[in-house]
Amino acid sequence: MKPYIRNTAMKAIILSFVAMLTILQSLPGRTAVAAPADETGIEIQSSAGYQGEIKGQRWFPAHFTLTNRTGRELSGELVVSVLSSYNGSKSDYSVKAELPMDTPITLSLALPSSQLGKTGSLIRFFENSAESGRTVKLLGNNYLSGTLSESNMIGIVARDPDTLNFMPMLNQKGYSIKTLPLQPEQLPEDSLQLNMLDVLLLNDVASDGLSEGQQEAITEWVSGGGTLILSGGAGYEKTAGPFQAIAPVTVQGTRTITSTDSLSSYVGGKKLVLQSPLTVSSATIGDGTAQLMEGEVVLAAQRSMGLGKVLYVAFDPSLEPMASWGGSAGLWAKLMGKVLQNTQAGVVFNHNGYSPYWELQSAVNMFPSINNPQFMMLLYLFLGYVFIVAPLLFVLLKRMDRREWAWWIIPTIAIISTVTIFFVGASDKNSTLAHTIRVMELNGKGEGTQFGASSVFIPTGGDVRMSFHTGQAPLLYENADAGFSGPLGRDLSDDTSLQLVTRTDQGTEIRWNDVPYWSTRRTFLDQETVADTGQLEAAMENSDKGPILRVANKTNAGLSDVHLIWNGQVVKIGDLEIGKSGSALVPVTGAGGQQMYQDYGSQIFPYTSSSSQDTSQRERILLNVYLNSQMNAGKFGNTNRIVVVGFSKDTEPFFQVNGQEVKSNSVTLWAQKVDLNVLMGDQVSIMPGMIIPELKSTTIKMLDQRPNGTIIAAKGELVFSYMLPDIEDVVYDKLMIHSRSMNANPTSVKLSIWNEKQGKWAEMTGNGSSWELQSAQDYMSKDRTVLMRFDVLDDIQYEIAYPQIALEGKVKR
Repeated sequence: MKPYIRNTAMKAIILSFVAMLTILQSLPGRTAVAAPADETGIEIQSSAGYQGEIKGQRWFPAHFTLTNRTGRELSGELVVSVLSSYNGSKSDYSVKAELPMDTPITLSLALPSSQLGKTGSLIRFFENSAESGRTVKLLGNNYLSGTLSESNMIGIVARDPDTLNFMPMLNQKGYSIKTLPLQPEQLPEDSLQLNMLDVLLLNDVASDGLSEGQQEAITEWVSGGGTLILSGGAGYEKTAGPFQAIAPVTVQGTRTITSTDSLSSYVGGKKLVLQSPLTVSSATIGDGTAQLMEGEVVLAAQRSMGLGKVLYVAFDPSLEPMASWGGSAGLWAKLMGKVLQNTQAGVVFNHNGYSPYWELQSAVNMFPSINNPQFMMLLYLFLGYVFIVAPLLFVLLKRMDRREWAWWIIPTIAIISTVTIFFVGASDKNSTLAHTIRVMELNGKGEGTQFGASSVFIPTGGDVRMSFHTGQAPLLYENADAGFSGPLGRDLSDDTSLQLVTRTDQGTEIRWNDVPYWSTRRTFLDQETVADTGQLEAAMENSDKGPILRVANKTNAGLSDVHLIWNGQVVKIGDLEIGKSGSALVPVTGAGGQQMYQDYGSQIFPYTSSSSQDTSQRERILLNVYLNSQMNAGKFGNTNRIVVVGFSKDTEPFFQVNGQEVKSNSVTLWAQKVDLNVLMGDQVSIMPGMIIPELKSTTIKMLDQRPNGTIIAAKGELVFSYMLPDIEDVVYDKLMIHSRSMNANPTSVKLSIWNEKQGKWAEMTGNGSSWELQSAQDYMSKDRTVLMRFDVLDDIQYEIAYPQIALEGKVKR
């Protein structure tokens, strides 16, 4: 009976407990205690890029509207997780947020190009911080949607949203152009969010309504490589008001023109008929250069600014007759120049973008202060241990007749030896170390842009914070301790791989959680504008041996191994401390063209016979990365320029680790492009390799044009042009052509030049690879171009190299 009574009593107690819980839950006063059951979450709306499009290899803006419906105020972080387009690993980008109840809050941040959608992105809101792991439910899509595009993106802020709507017509002629009408309030205050735009046009719009942050973002974006166009005709002054300091002209009022002959000839004969005088803004050239003139009226001018440019246009393209003129699209394409890439049908342009991400990954791991332990030292310690434990200890204990001591002496010696070997091998791995490698490209006006990579070595592990005082754009590398199971973070909700980037006006912070001991964490740092860098003052002068380039170091760093690189050749200038000068003779013979890929790093820093004695690995990698990335992005321009390079090393940290300054060992490549001076007195001399040709037309069905100046082509015709410098009243008396045959059977590829005077093609005949034409003016068109043509005679694919041209002439006074 006792077991039965005991079981009956337990059942009664359990039933009573359940009944009590049921009664408590039914009481009205208990619902307020169960607050989590009433929280509905955060309403979210999001957008990516501009008009839902993002661009490959570029950063794009992401916008979020959050409305807190939880019934209480929230503070925390909005975190967007994306998969890297480089290695598939997860990176997390965050923005801090304060969410009052029932009030829409708008947030934005810049994200790197990646595959979006449900599998490529994840949005979460963490209360307090991402490390807390406490998420609040989102009501709406928790991922970003966007279409990846490779088109040239033209952002348009204008009174008329249809401004430049004729530009996509050029897509039928080999271009790939997307126009994006924007409202002024859509322009960000973070220049990185403009990164996906190739061109930004402001036309007949009140730009003084832009905030100071928006104006600064646009200016910084231009310095980093963007093209800003200021136009508007009668409305130009209200358009360009906040940007007068960077405009190429000064404008006062308007004027009219009755002739448009210059416009017609500029675009190749598309006649523009004026029914009435055309109103344009009245400009005088300031720090820019005229690009298009109608008599004495400046119709277009441009000014270089950092890696970008500012373009002035005197008329409003949205008004008649410009809006409907058949030559408008071609005119604007020519004004924008190489910003818009022309890819004719069947033509492949192998420009791989501006991202030396992979090349810098190996170099940033080269901590100079971390050395492999000396093998012989460890060998001697090991042999000493073996000798002591085996024969010496045995003999000693035998003589002392204490062989029973071996049970505690041998483990003791083993422990002492192990500890000794460990500390000898880890003697330089007991403190946190920082390392940065970077490229600093100077614009010659005291400013520059930089990109590079940074890493930190953590001996003890734990949570790591890397803090920069500037607004860096980090692209995180996969963790080196990820093992062989593939990239970390393919599961976007997996927070064990937290790599969190937060960018604010005060700087950038990267957070890694639960880092193992003796680990490194690394990040690529995308392009950033830098002020107060100084410059390399360069000047060209003549000598009896040829042109000489003189360089003065006016940067803020002492430079070593300074060289000039031009036309495939490297010439040493020497070491230049701050304020010191040096010079070098500029090579005038063609050597393949600077557009050719070469291992310039090994020319300046020859490889040593022993890898352990090679102290220039980082410098070699940086130089090749810089020159090749410039080549891939097509950033050498129409006129080839000398590049002056030098290196500096320092121990000043570029960032803090967990709020502390740490020991650093860093190297910087300094680079500046120098224009070759073709006019000295009244003599004009254009050396081989100074002018890079541009493809005009082709009948070849499949053409592979590479950024190193070579072409893979089969049967068909290829026409290309050389644009000569804009020098008034010059008469050329000599034209030299240097051809580089790349084929075993060059007779299957014919080279011709257009004779403007005779109106026909002239084939370059003979067995040589160089020709000198005396009547140079006969081969030049009115728009200062020299036309040449390749004819491939059969269906075999040939590798062709563009020829180099050189000219000599004199200015008539």
